[in-house]
Amino acid sequence: MKTISLNAMKKVIFAGLISMLLLLINPSESRSQVVVPQKPVPPVERIKTPPSPGSGYVLIPAHWMWHRPTKTYVWVGPVWVPAKPGKIWVPGEWRQVKNGWKWIPGYWKKEPPKFAMFS
Repeated sequence: MKTISLNAMKKVIFAGLISMLLLLINPSESRSQVVVPQKPVPPVERIKTPPSPGSGYVLIPAHWMWHRPTKTYVWVGPVWVPAKPGKIWVPGEWRQVKNGWKWIPGYWKKEPPKFAMFS
């Protein structure tokens, strides 16, 4: 397995932080997506998953994110985020649409109720 250089990792982390900041500031603008003719594949070089900071965190897997200024998708490495009580993380996915492929970003979804089975 190849390792990624420190400079490349810093760039990916910076792009991810900027993207997450944009999403928090203006969700409708940050989430607008474009259709691409082919489904992109993850980069060959993988970023190692950082160790968990502890209980109460959820791993957001590496994923694609639209970078509006450059009008391209960027690969954002895995990141641990604080869990949201009563919610689960649904990872993003590429979905085939009429003219190509569209990235559907991940999101927090209300956790389904838990039922106990009695016999």
